[in-house]
Amino acid sequence: MIEIEHLLLVCAWLITYLALQLCTWLILRVWVSPPLAFPASFAVSLLWSCLISWYLAYLGFSPVYTLGIFLILAGVVLGTRQKERIGILSDLIKEGSWYYALFFIAFFAMLVLRMYSPDIFYIGWEKPMNHAFIASMMRAPIIPPLDPWLAGGTLEVYYYLGHWCFATLGIIAHIPSWMVFQLALPTVASVSAVQLYGIGKLLLKKFSLLPVILLFIVNPSFIYNYMSGVEPFHLLSRSVSAVPGTSTEYPLFTFFGGDAHTHALAVFNQLFFILMVVYLFTQWQKLVNSERAMCAILAGISLGTMFGMNSWNAFSYGPFFILAAVVIWYQTHREEGEELSGIFRCFSNTCIHLSNDILYLLKKRKDISRSNGAILYLWILLPLIAFLSYAPFFIMMRPYSVQGIGIVYTKTTVPEFFLVFGWFLFLLACTLYSDIKKQPMIFVIAVPFLLVGYPLIGLILVLLAYLIARHEGASDFLFASGLLLALLCELVYLLDMTNSRAMTISRFYYAAWFLLGIGALCSASIRVEQFMGRVCHTEWGAIIEKCITTLVVGGILVLILSVPILHNSLGSTAYGEIQGLDAFSWLERSNPDDYAAAMYLRSLPGEYILATAPGDLGLYNTRMAFVTGIPTILGLLSHEIHWRGDNPPGWGRERMADISIIYEQPKRAAEIMEKYDADFLILGVAERNTYQIPDDPDAYFLDLVPIFRAGETTIYQRIQEQN
Repeated sequence: MIEIEHLLLVCAWLITYLALQLCTWLILRVWVSPPLAFPASFAVSLLWSCLISWYLAYLGFSPVYTLGIFLILAGVVLGTRQKERIGILSDLIKEGSWYYALFFIAFFAMLVLRMYSPDIFYIGWEKPMNHAFIASMMRAPIIPPLDPWLAGGTLEVYYYLGHWCFATLGIIAHIPSWMVFQLALPTVASVSAVQLYGIGKLLLKKFSLLPVILLFIVNPSFIYNYMSGVEPFHLLSRSVSAVPGTSTEYPLFTFFGGDAHTHALAVFNQLFFILMVVYLFTQWQKLVNSERAMCAILAGISLGTMFGMNSWNAFSYGPFFILAAVVIWYQTHREEGEELSGIFRCFSNTCIHLSNDILYLLKKRKDISRSNGAILYLWILLPLIAFLSYAPFFIMMRPYSVQGIGIVYTKTTVPEFFLVFGWFLFLLACTLYSDIKKQPMIFVIAVPFLLVGYPLIGLILVLLAYLIARHEGASDFLFASGLLLALLCELVYLLDMTNSRAMTISRFYYAAWFLLGIGALCSASIRVEQFMGRVCHTEWGAIIEKCITTLVVGGILVLILSVPILHNSLGSTAYGEIQGLDAFSWLERSNPDDYAAAMYLRSLPGEYILATAPGDLGLYNTRMAFVTGIPTILGLLSHEIHWRGDNPPGWGRERMADISIIYEQPKRAAEIMEKYDADFLILGVAERNTYQIPDDPDAYFLDLVPIFRAGETTIYQRIQEQN
C-alpha cells in the first residue's frame, strides 16, 4: 500500500499546482470571459510556469522563484483592480466546482493506475530515459539541461520542455524526481480532461462532459482483437498495430504505459490549443480587442511551447491554426449576407476582401476591432508570439533526426483506418445520413482513387466534401481538420533515421484522434440535444431528459474510475494489487546493492559525472545515470547517434573504447576519467559481467579511492589534483 510519506508528497504536488492554477485564474478572469478563463487556467498555469522557470534558469536564477512570481502577479491584479475582488469566492464555487471535481476524479483514477504498476522498468529504454531527464533537470536546473546519457552533452538536440515543465514543478514542490515521474501523467490526464470539458461547454448544452471520454476509451482495434480471441495481455500492444509498421497510439494506451514521454506530457497542451481555437471560432465576433489580444498571447505561447514539448504537435497544429483563421475570416464576410458561390467568383471575391482588409489595417482605423480585417491581427500576432516566447530555445536547438520529406508509397487500407478511427467515422456517417440522401453524387469524387488503388484517399475526400457542403460549425471544422491530417499521412512523411513514415503516422494520428473525436462526438451530441429539445416538452419528457443527462454524466465518471480496474484485468502489470508509488522498488528487490549505491549518489549535492558500462551493451548498465540523473560518459549510444548523428565521425566508438580502457587497463583509468572529467567509477554486477575485472578490485584500481561499498557494488572516486 501507499506510504504516508508518499501521500504527503502527493499533497505537496497538488497544493503547489493548484496554487499556480488559482493565481492563473485570478489573472485570466480580468482579460477573458468565464467560459474560457476557468478551463484555460488549468493548462495555462503549466505553460506559464514552464516559460517563467525556463527563463529564470536561462538567466542563472533558481526555478523555485516561479511560484513567488505567480503570487506577485496575482496580488498585483487584485490590488490594482478593486472590482476583480468582488465575488471571487462565489465565482470560484459557481464556475469551478465541476472543473475541480473532474480534475480530482481523473487525477486520482490515474494515480491509482500508477500505484498498480509503479516500477520504472529497465526493459525498454524510454522510461529510464525520461526519468533520467527529469532527475537531471531537478539536480542541475540549467539551460540547456545536461544530457544524463552523454557526459559533457546537453539536450539542445531534443524537445525537452515537457520534462522541464514537470521537473521544475517538482523543484517548487520539493519532491523527488521519481515522484515527479509518477505524478506527471495523472496531472496531464486531469488537466486534459478539464480542457475537453471546456470544449464541450462551448459546443454543447447538455452533454458537455462527453468529449472527456476521448481520454479513456480504447480504439476499435482493441475490440476487434478481443473478439478475435487475442489473450488479454496482448490486447493493448495489438490495438496500436492496426497499421502495419507503425504505432497508432491513443491516450488510454499512453496512460496505461505510464511513461512520461514527450508526446504524453504534451497532451494537455494539444487540447488547450484546440480549446483556444474553438473559443475563437465560436466567439470571435463577440470579443473585444483586449480579449482578442489575450487569446492571441495564450494561443501563441501554447504553439511556441509545442515546438519544445513535442515538435510533431507544432507540425500538426500550426497549419490547423492557419486554417482556423482563414475560416473565421471567411465567416465574418459571410455574416454580411454575401454568399461566395462558384469557384471563380469565390476566389475573386476572396482576393478583393483580403486586399480591402489589409488596406483597412494599414489605415489604422480606430474601429478595427469591429472590422472583418481584425482577424489579420491574429495571423500576425500569434506566430510572432509563438517564436518570441522561446526565441533563445529555438536558436539553441540543434535537431538532427528530421532530414526532409518523403513520398508515401505504402497505402493504408480502409479497414486499417477504421480500426483506428472507426468510432468517430461511424458517428459522422450517422450525422451525414440526410446529406448523403440529398447529395449522393458527391461519392463520384472517390471513383478515380478507387480505380488507381487508393480507396482511403477517395473516402477522405468524399467525407471532406460533405463536411464542406454542410459547414455546420466548429464540430465539422474539427473533423475536417483531422481528416486533412490523415490525408497528409497518405501523401508525405517526415524523414528520420528510420527512413519510414512510422513516426509521422504515430504522431499525426494522435492529433487526429482528438480532432476527429471531438468533432464526431459534438456533432452527434448536437443532434441528440436538438431531438431531445423537440420531444421533451411535457413534464415526463423533462424528467426523461434529466435522467438521460444524469446517466451520461454518471457513465463517464464511472468510465474514468474504472480505468485502473481495466488495466489490472488486462494483466498489464505483474502484480494483482496496489504496490504504492515507489518507482525504484524493482531495483531494491532485484539488486539491493545497486539500489544502496544509487541512493547514496542521489544524496550527494553538486554536479558529477559517472563512469559506467555503456547502455548499448545492456540497458541496465545505465541504471545509476537514470536513477540519479548524474551524467555518465556514455549511456545509450544508438539513442545519442539518433539525435546527434556521427559527428565527428567515430565519436561513439571512441567513448565505447575509452570506457573499456577504464575498466580493463587500470593504470589508465584515472587518465581516461580525467579526459571526460568523470568523478566516480561504478563497479557493480553489470560492469563485472561486461568487462574482465579481477576479484580484488581495490588492488586493481590503485589510482581511485573507494568511497561507498554495498555488497558487490562499489563506488570509486577519482582524486583530482589541487592547483
